[in-house]
Amino acid sequence: MNYKMRIVQVTILVSLFVGHYVFGQEHANPKLIIGIVVDQMQAECLYRFQENYAENGFKRLLREGFNVKNTHYNYVPTTTGAGHASIYTGTTPADH
Repeated sequence: MNYKMRIVQVTILVSLFVGHYVFGQEHANPKLIIGIVVDQMQAECLYRFQENYAENGFKRLLREGFNVKNTHYNYVPTTTGAGHASIYTGTTPADH
């Protein structure tokens, strides 16, 4: 590899790392994280019945919260305790 090409590669690599620190956004840590798991409830029910929700209840959670969609457990069988632990730890029951 010639000298000029090597300089271009190093320059690109350095600018990627520097750009991450210079232009990266800093987010304040949340004061509180609340996880709600509703067993046996299909995700579509959150939206199908949303006209029945209070503004500062589920509607607020849907509007301001974080909703995980299209999830998959990579183990069988799924049970309540192990499933909830997997959601909060991010790993399989064999590891928690």
